[in-house]
Amino acid sequence: MEKHIFTPYDVELTTLSSDVYTMGDLVAQQLAEAVLAISEGDARLAETVHQTEKEINRLDIKVDKTCQHILAVRQPAASDLRYILAIARLAHDLERAGDEAKKVARLVQSSHEQHYKPFKDGRLKKLAQDVNLQLKRALDAFRDVNVDDAVEVIKGDKLVDQSYAEGIRDTIKMMEENPEHIDIIMDKIWALRSIERIGDHAINIAEQVIYLKHGTDVRHRSVKALEEKLDT
Repeated sequence: MEKHIFTPYDVELTTLSSDVYTMGDLVAQQLAEAVLAISEGDARLAETVHQTEKEINRLDIKVDKTCQHILAVRQPAASDLRYILAIARLAHDLERAGDEAKKVARLVQSSHEQHYKPFKDGRLKKLAQDVNLQLKRALDAFRDVNVDDAVEVIKGDKLVDQSYAEGIRDTIKMMEENPEHIDIIMDKIWALRSIERIGDHAINIAEQVIYLKHGTDVRHRSVKALEEKLDT
């Protein structure tokens, strides 16, 4: 962001950015720890994920209040206005992503007392790694206002969806072969679904890069329509 004559305004914008990127780091940490918790059956690690969620929620509220304050008091110009609106949307998506990571951890907590049996699942871990990479790339693209990188993140969602679909097919096969373990297999389905949704939130963040740069809302557009819009 450009410097402003009113120094407190600079401080507010810098703090706003810092809080959002901290949220992003916490969500990435949450996802990695949640998948490890469900893979190892580690209820203590699952509780750590839950505690991290509280900090994400605190930052979400702080970002929202700061955005409201800036809009009401500073009356930002067009470019800053887009930035503040985009930041508010980012915080919302990150908070929702954190909720999904917490859902994965809850699978361990809710069934731990019932002799929870962890499952080693390479596809689950791979999906989480891919989604975390998508999230990092989206946040980096926003920080740099790099539309090309944002578009690559959006394109990358296709691979995430394919990996998710393959994981679901695996679980269906597992149900057929091991009906006595259907409870554990259902946990895997819910975990896969939550991780895939975090990937969707990464796409939402990437879309805000385009809005920030061009002032164009590209949400709910196909990749083809998006590229055609950017070429015009």
